[in-house]
Amino acid sequence: MNTVSLNHAMRAAAALLPGIAAFASAAAQDAPESLPQLRFHLTARPWRPLDIPRRDYLDAIEGVCRYTARQQDEHGAVIDPFLFREHQYSTPY
Repeated sequence: MNTVSLNHAMRAAAALLPGIAAFASAAAQDAPESLPQLRFHLTARPWRPLDIPRRDYLDAIEGVCRYTARQQDEHGAVIDPFLFREHQYSTPY
């Protein structure tokens, strides 16, 4: 992987990590029956899509996914390797 591709891969990983952490945590917990309607947008401004080829996303996130999968218990909860329990931010990065 050349330097430009590596930079793209690192940016892709940085963009994806918060979503993966939120998904893993939310999937392991019971969701409420309904959620409030939010009347605001949380994306920082100005926002624009990253100019990263699709193949680089998978290259960037593969290691994180493989590591996180090893930390899951039989119910799918991600167990923090230091706290030895599921935690809101059970991420190794």
